Amino acid sequence: MRKNFVVIVLAIFLILSCFFVSADITVETKNVAPVIISDLNNPAVFNFTIFNHGETQGVQLYSLLGVSMTPKGNFDIQPGENKIEVRAYLPPEMRKNPGFFTFTYELKGSDSGIYKGALNVEIVELKSTMAISADNFKPGDSQAIVRVKNLKNTYLENVNVKFSSALFSGEKTVSLKPGEETSFNVSVDLNSIKKLVAGPYVIKTEISVDDKKAKIEGVVNYLEREGISVNSHTTGFIVRETTVTKVNEGNKPTSAKIDMRKDIVSRLFTSYSIQPLVVQRSGLLVDYAWEKQLAPAEELAVTSTTNYTLPFVLIILVGISVVVARTYVRTALTVSKKVSFVKTKGGEFALKVTLHVHAGSPVEEIQVHDHLPGSAVLYEKFGSKPDSINGRTLGWTIHRLNRGEERTISYIIYSKLRIVGAYELPSAKATFKHNGQENTVFSNRAFFVSETARSED
Repeated sequence: MRKNFVVIVLAIFLILSCFFVSADITVETKNVAPVIISDLNNPAVFNFTIFNHGETQGVQLYSLLGVSMTPKGNFDIQPGENKIEVRAYLPPEMRKNPGFFTFTYELKGSDSGIYKGALNVEIVELKSTMAISADNFKPGDSQAIVRVKNLKNTYLENVNVKFSSALFSGEKTVSLKPGEETSFNVSVDLNSIKKLVAGPYVIKTEISVDDKKAKIEGVVNYLEREGISVNSHTTGFIVRETTVTKVNEGNKPTSAKIDMRKDIVSRLFTSYSIQPLVVQRSGLLVDYAWEKQLAPAEELAVTSTTNYTLPFVLIILVGISVVVARTYVRTALTVSKKVSFVKTKGGEFALKVTLHVHAGSPVEEIQVHDHLPGSAVLYEKFGSKPDSINGRTLGWTIHRLNRGEERTISYIIYSKLRIVGAYELPSAKATFKHNGQENTVFSNRAFFVSETARSED
C-alpha cells in the first residue's frame, strides 16, 4: 500500500509539472525589404527565424501599435528552427512622416507565453525611390538607352514610368527588386533634334503606382559631333560659382571652346580659375572665351566665381533690423502650453492643460483663447474658470501684465473614448496691445502619448 501511494504521488507530481514547464521561444529577424513608401500601402518584408525550445505549439503574431502583420491568426511552429516571411503594413497616420520608425511586435505562444521584439522600417516618399538616366547620346544614334533604378530596399511592382526630353520620349511599366536597375531602348527622331546644341538635357519623368504619382528628373548628355560632352554646374547664391566642363569622349584630338558672358556690373565681382584667351566688350556686355586642343579623355574646365557679398551687406542689415523688430514684438508676450495625465475614479482618459502667459514688456487687454479637441469635454469643477465659452473655444481675459509678470491658466479635459497613441492639442492664441498696437502670438502645440493599450495587455 505504501509503495502504491508513493507511485501515485510521483505520477501526480509529473502530470502537474507539465503545466508549469515553459517551452520558451526566441526569434531572429532579417531585413528583406524594410522600406515603406508613404504614398502607397506596400508592406515592409522581413524573414523571421523562430527557435522553438519546446514541443509543437500554436503562435500568434501581432502588434499593439496598429501595425497589421502577416501571417495572421494562429499558426503552428515545430520544435527547433522555423522560418517564415513576415509582412508589416503601417496605418496611414504612421506613414505620413518620412524617416526611420521602430515598432514593437509580440509573438504569443500557446505554451511559451509572449515574446516581444522590435522591427525597424524606413518611410520614404514615392519620388525618392527611383532614379532615371540615359547613356550618352551621340549624333547619328537612332536609339537612346534609358535606365531606371530602384534606389531603395523595397519591391516596386507595376510602376508606370512616363518620360520626355528634348531628344526622346516614351512610357514603360517596370517592376524592380530592391536596388535593381533595368534598361530599355527608345527610338529617336533624328529630324527633330537637328537644331539641338550639344549639352545635358533634362529627362522629365512621371512615375505612378495605382493612383499615386510623383515626378523625378534625370539627365542625358548629347555629345558634340567630335565626341565632346558638356556639363555645366552652378552653386551658391551670394557667392555664385559656375563650372563648365568639356570632355573629349571621342577617339581623336578635338578642339574645345568655352564661352561665358557677363554684364558690366557682375564682371566687377567675378574671377576665373583660368585666364581667358579672349576678352571682348560689346556695349553693356563682356564676352570671355577659352579654347584648348583636347586629347582623348582630356578635359577643359573653367570655373567662374561671382562674389556678391558687398552688394548684399545693406540688404542683410535691413533684414536684421526687420527681424529684431518682429522678435521684440513677439517676446513682448509668450504663451507656453503643457499637458499631463490625470487619473480618474471612473477610468476616463483625462488631461490637465496648463497655459503659462509671460510678459516680456508691459502689455494690456490680453485675450487668451484655447480650443478643445474634438473628443474632449471640459471638467468645469477644476482650474481657471473661462471668462467666455464659444462653442469649443475657451477664453480668458487679463487686463494688464507688467514686465516679467506671469499668469498661469489651467483646466482639465476628459474623454470617455479610449485614446491610443499620440494625442495632439492645438496651439493656444493670445491677442494683446503693446505700445498701442494689437498683436497676436501662438503657443506651442502639446502632445501626449497614451500607453493605454500596452498597460491593459
